[in-house]
Parts: sequence; C-alpha cells; structure tokens
Amino acid sequence: MNTRIIVAAKILVLSVFSLSIGCETYTVEVEEVKDRADEVNLLEDDNLNDKHPEFEPELVDSRPVEDWYGDIWELNASAAVIGLDVPGARDGEEDYLLELYPSYVVAAKALAANRLVLLPSINMLDGKAKQFDDGLYAELDAAMSFGKMRGFNDTSALLLVILEELDPSSEAYAWVWGGLELGIEDFAATRQSSRPKQAEVFIDRFNSNEIESKPIGFYTWSEELERTFRMLRYFQRAWPADSKVPVEFARIFEKRPDLFEQYQRILAFYARLTNPFNAYSFADLVGKVAKMKKVAELSNETFHFVPYSTSREVELINGLFPDGLPVGADLMKEFVKAIRDGRVDLTPGTKSGWYDYQVYALETFLLPARGKECDKLLLTKQYKERMLQAFKALVTKRRETHVRQLGIETSESVPDEPPPPIIALRLRLEPNPTYYLRTGRSYAFLQTFLEATIPPSVAERLTGRREGGYRDVPLFKELEYMRNLFYGFHLVSCEDIGMRPELLDGELDDVSGGAAECMDAALEWLQSYTEDPDLDKDTCVSVPIYKDTTKRTTTLWCTLGVRGAKLRAWYASAPRWRPKNGRSGQGQPAVWESIDPEILTYAKYILLVDEFAEITLRGYRTLSREEFRARCDRYRTKEEIVKALSGD
Repeated sequence: MNTRIIVAAKILVLSVFSLSIGCETYTVEVEEVKDRADEVNLLEDDNLNDKHPEFEPELVDSRPVEDWYGDIWELNASAAVIGLDVPGARDGEEDYLLELYPSYVVAAKALAANRLVLLPSINMLDGKAKQFDDGLYAELDAAMSFGKMRGFNDTSALLLVILEELDPSSEAYAWVWGGLELGIEDFAATRQSSRPKQAEVFIDRFNSNEIESKPIGFYTWSEELERTFRMLRYFQRAWPADSKVPVEFARIFEKRPDLFEQYQRILAFYARLTNPFNAYSFADLVGKVAKMKKVAELSNETFHFVPYSTSREVELINGLFPDGLPVGADLMKEFVKAIRDGRVDLTPGTKSGWYDYQVYALETFLLPARGKECDKLLLTKQYKERMLQAFKALVTKRRETHVRQLGIETSESVPDEPPPPIIALRLRLEPNPTYYLRTGRSYAFLQTFLEATIPPSVAERLTGRREGGYRDVPLFKELEYMRNLFYGFHLVSCEDIGMRPELLDGELDDVSGGAAECMDAALEWLQSYTEDPDLDKDTCVSVPIYKDTTKRTTTLWCTLGVRGAKLRAWYASAPRWRPKNGRSGQGQPAVWESIDPEILTYAKYILLVDEFAEITLRGYRTLSREEFRARCDRYRTKEEIVKALSGD
C-alpha cells in the first residue's frame, strides 16, 4: 500500500473512536424485476480484435524456453493474448469431474490418479485464505468478548460494569444479566441468589429463535466460541426508540465517559472488522436523553447494543423483496445482475470494513473489463460461466466468515491439435492478477486497521483459531504473511501472462525483500500446496441469507464440495522471443521476434472449483457446519445434495 495511503488510513481509524457510530447504508438502485425466470445474461466469447496489449521489451519472463535444437530463448508475452476456456465434461468418459469431494487435498489426490495436471485455482487459493480468515475472526471475536483485549476492549467486562450501574429491578438489568449468563461460564452459578426472574424470559425468547441463537460456521469449533456467538448475537437485539433499555444505557454513558469511550471502541472495531452498521446503536442516544423530542424523531428506528453490519447484497435484497420472495426468486442471481448492470457498485467507500474489501476483490469475476489484465485475456463464454460460479462460491464463504456480525435478512468440442509443439502456455496458477492484488490489499487494509487499533501488548497475545485449538503462528505475523502471499500471487500471475504488475509506488516498502520476497513466498507455496493443512479442511458451508415470513422458509447460500473442471489455455496471439544472451552485429541484445503460431500448443489443466447452490429450507431454521456436512457426505453430486436438502 502506498505510504500516504497507510498514514491516511491510520488517521481515519483513530478518528473513528471519537465519533458516535450511527447506521450506514449504501446507495443501491432498485428496479422491479419483471421476469425472474430469465437466466443471468452472460457475455459472449471475447473478440480477439478487441484486444490490443502493447509490447514492452523489458517484460521478460524469468523462465527461459528451450527449442528442439537445445538452444535457450528468452520469452516476452507482453503483447500476447491468452485464451481461456472451460470445456464441459464428456458424458460417460469424464464423470469423475462431476463427483464432489469435501476438500481440495482429497480432490487433488483423487484426480491426480487420472494423471491430470492440476493448476492451482482461484477457489483453491481462496480456500487457503478462508481458513486463515476464519481463525483470525474467531480469535478477535473471542478476544473482544472474554479478556484477551483487557486494557483495551473487553465486551463482557464492560457489560459487567454496566450491570453494576443499573437498577437491579429494571428491565435493562435483567436483559444484561441474561446475555452475561449466556456468555460467561459459571456466571449464574456464582450469583444465583441475585438472578432476576425476567432474565429467564429474555434467554428463552432468544433461544426460541434458532436462526439468531444457533452457533454456525467456525463458532462450533469450541465451547468458548459458541458462548461468544450466543452472547454477541443476544446483545444485537433490536430495541424500539421508546423502550427504556437503550435510554438507560445512554444515561449511564452520559454519567460515565470512560465506559462510553470503551463502548465506542467496540462499535468502531466491528464497523471496520466487518462493515458499517445497518441500524442505530445505543451511542446514538447519548446526549439526547434529556431532549426526548430528539428521540421521538427516531420513533420508527431501532437501537442495538452492537448493530448488525450492512452489505451490498442485503441492501439490494431489502429493496427488491420487502414483502417476501416471489415464486422462483433467486437471490444470488439478482445480486449478480445488479453488479453487472451497475445498480450495485462494489468499490469500497471511506467507511467500508474488511468485508467490503473482500467482496470487491471478486468484482472482475463478473466484470472482467474492470481488471487491467482484460486486454491480455481472451475469455470464452464457458470460462465466464466458470468465473460466475466462482463468484457465487467465494462470496458465500466470505459471508460465512462474517455470519455472526452480518446476521440474516428477514422479510466441449476439442479443437484439432497443432503440429508437434515446442512451446505451450505456462501457467502456475489460474490467471486473475486483479483478484490477487485486491485480496492482498484487503489484508493490507485489515493489517493497518488492527495495528492502529490494538496495542502491541495486546496484539502479541493473539493467535488465530482452528478447529480444536490454535494456529501455529502469532496472528499479526500470519496476517502479514497472508498479505505478502497474495501480493506474490499477483506478481506470479502477471509474469505468467506477460503483464506489468499494478503495484503503487511504495506499496511494498515495508516488506524487507520487497516484491521479490512476496513472489518467493508465493512460488514456495505453489510448489507444495497439497501439503498445506488448510487445504485439507472440509469446504462445505451454508449461510442463511433470507427469512421469508410469508412462506415460513429460510433461504441459504451453500457450497457443496470441490470438483474438477477442465481448463484449456493458449496463446490467442503469439508471444515474442529472442536467443538468451544473443547479440546483434553491433553488440546489442538480439531483437525480439514473433513466434511462429505453428509451434505453439494448448495447455490443458484441471482446476479444483467449488459447487454453489441456493436452497430453501422449510421453517425458520439454519444448519451448523456439522449438520450441513453430514448431509453433503451422504451424496456425491450437486443434484443429489440439492434434492435432499430441498426436501429437508
């Protein structure tokens, strides 16, 4: 990240703490969708005549090539265009490509038995990121709740002090008591004699709403994370403006500025860790309690101790379906269409959180022209369909990481081979430099925010979570590695397709070895990715996106497993080459010559991709990871799983 950007970001983050955190909404244009049976309008095959990359003599591939005489040549693909296609599996011959596997490692081993060349896919690289992201969010959420942030932020400690400030006979006291009982182990056991009767009412009401109270995602990894989920979800309850509870909190904050400052830090933290809020917090009443007219002006609003975060997809769904889902509605399709036609802009704003940056990294999956590599890649319609499916799967996984804070919205023919080849396109990962760069920058945003927010004495105590324990590297050190790894993927992908990297001046100045260190980290990982334990984790997840109160159903976005997809890549226009260390008669380097297309061939790979589905469950229900994965394990194809889940 540019040094000036880092400084500006830190100033912005620090200034948030002195502000009252109100709700934030996006500008999303909504129009009536008349025919929801229409398929998403995919673009047609790219036209080679529209591609005009410029030749840059200095962009020499670090990997020389050898011709049939044994001579070594340097390769320059800066003016070449790379074609990408995803042919369908041949019926009866390649059924193994339709079978679903629980993890990337399991799929890789199964498909390698067919002597197929695997190319690290966008999905698989994101699978690495997903495990880290879950572990990071789990550690920060638990640390914010139960002690590791002591001296900076500690939600349960703040609520304990507030409890002492409240009248024991008040509704607010009973409500706070109920949340602390859900969150703090043995809380009620040590205070049984002073437990208010109404606390049981609040707890029962919360527990009766499965979609709100049931821990899902990584929150089932441990008993501590389950308590974290339940306590924070409990305190995300909406209170009307005329209720006494938020007013009593506001009075305490007016009397105790020290508590109000800590509360504001908690709000600011989640507004950046996930996204801005979609409703008012109790902070919005501070300073207005004595002026009840001000509160009356907000009579149609709700107030939350920690509001849910907003997102582009929820804002869109709110506008399209305020009265429930019509028959045949497809929420993911509507989201994709709105991005493509410009009604939804994924570009992060000045108040955006990490989630916005994560989703923005996926934009070129749907709008390839938004990426600088657009002029270098010739995409077929089938490949664009593959990227559409990748978008659906990856946005589902990102939303599942943030599920507690985001909550849920309510109401091939194969062409003839060329002559015997000497040169084939060499890819080391699926080419999408913009996605890798934006993901690296999303980690850079998070790193800048956390370093400006969490004191070093607290940061050194944090380690990312995994199911059954902790990750092997301290959290901040691993966050820096993940940032550098995706910057490295960007650099490798740029070299693969002959494109100049898009790094800003000074963007990697804080990396000791600069861009070279990032690229080395990426190449090292790419050579041994099947040994990464993060890729041996079950990828199946489901996340609720909509509760339809008219039909009494719950809509879920799901990833059903990993399967293989064929990728065919070729030079749609030829690269150039010259003899390595060759010299002209004047002692100058040999000139670049176009390679004869007759000696170029296709490269064939297998990508490991996620299978996405949108399903509807009867009733107001959701599924934990364990419940969902148990259902996926019973079947082998998407059709079988969807049929079983739809009838669940």
